[in-house]
Amino acid sequence: MEVSYHYPPEVFTLLVDTIPLLCKSKLDVIIFLKGSGVSNTVIEDLHNRVNTDRQNINKYEIVRTCLERINNKGDSEIRTRREIG
Repeated sequence: MEVSYHYPPEVFTLLVDTIPLLCKSKLDVIIFLKGSGVSNTVIEDLHNRVNTDRQNINKYEIVRTCLERINNKGDSEIRTRREIG
């Protein structure tokens, strides 16, 4: 295993299943993730999709995509992963 701080698959799935239930709207999901320390570079395109093409993106896709991105960034996103998880 390259980086020891990645989310295990079970935790990843639980986060993807839970965060959208805690947030009422798609914009609330974006706000939650930004409040957890997710940088604009990670979430900006998802935020733009919510603003311009709301019908073709759902809360679960937003969370899954964002978590995959921060998970793939390795040690540089340890703080963010800990804030979310």
